[in-house]
Parts: sequence; C-alpha cells; structure tokens
Amino acid sequence: MFSASEGILSVDELNIVRDAHVEWCATNSIDPQSEAGLDAVRLMLQAYRDGVRDVNGLVTSLDEYVQQRGAPVRIGSPPIDSKTA
Repeated sequence: MFSASEGILSVDELNIVRDAHVEWCATNSIDPQSEAGLDAVRLMLQAYRDGVRDVNGLVTSLDEYVQQRGAPVRIGSPPIDSKTA
C-alpha cells in the first residue's frame, strides 16, 4: 500500500497509475512521453497520493482538472494587449 511518509508505491499501485495514464493519453491522442503526457502522469500521481485509487477515478480526476484549467479560455476572444504604456 502507498506509504505517504515514504512516497513509495507498490508495483500494483504503479500499474493502476500506468493503466490510467495510458488510457487517458490514448483517449486524448497524447503521446505519453510528451510534455503533456508527462504532466498528465504527474497529476495522476498527485491524485493517487490524495486518495484516488482506481483507473476510472484517476482518468476522471485528470479530465476534471483539464476542464477547470480550460474554463477561462474563450476561443475567438479578442487578444489581450499585454504591452504596458
């Protein structure tokens, strides 16, 4: 079982995270070894440490995170001028 104090996951626990990562990346057409893929697995590991312990839960957790991060983005909005006067 995951030991939060030691930060060590068992082979079975790593397999759960791996399976969720592979599933999420395949569904979203993301290379698991890309920057986005590596960010995804980092977020899944954090979710696992926070108590999400199954493949579906990890996938859902990451999907919710992506949705929350994208919520402020409005495609087609006028650009924001970032130049200072």
